Amino acid sequence: MWNLIRLVGMGIILLYMQVIIAPGISIFGIVPNFMLAFVVFLNLNMSIIPALTIIFFLGIMQDLTTPNLLGINTLCYIVLSLIVNSFHQSLDKEKFLSHIIIISIVNLIYFIIFFVVQLVMMGYSIKLIPLVLFNIVYNTALSVIFTYALSLFYRMKLNFNED
Repeated sequence: MWNLIRLVGMGIILLYMQVIIAPGISIFGIVPNFMLAFVVFLNLNMSIIPALTIIFFLGIMQDLTTPNLLGINTLCYIVLSLIVNSFHQSLDKEKFLSHIIIISIVNLIYFIIFFVVQLVMMGYSIKLIPLVLFNIVYNTALSVIFTYALSLFYRMKLNFNED
């Protein structure tokens, strides 16, 4: 139960970081998506049902901050969660390369879905593909860093006992 509370708290903190801090570190108008790292981290550390529940509610909360594409983040996070949860067992969770592969695939799928939806709904130009590719690389690099930072925070032990 304590782990579930910690993971929900980490997700809420990351959501606040996504809304408040991420726009400040954008490059070429590309805002990093910290929640993708959390999707990978959560599915590597939890079973599917609690992970999907947490991701669903965090995705809804994030979608409420961007109402022009309401539901797209939630849909993407759930699909990515199912993909990561089904494939991560075949990869060695302790290897750095397997984390990079999972994170790269998650970012690639997320931004392809997101680009296609924006292309259809908002009429973006195909000329934005180089920017989308940079977005994938930029977010993959940040997702690797954030996934390992989340792993470090998750392994920390807090002691509230007074000795």
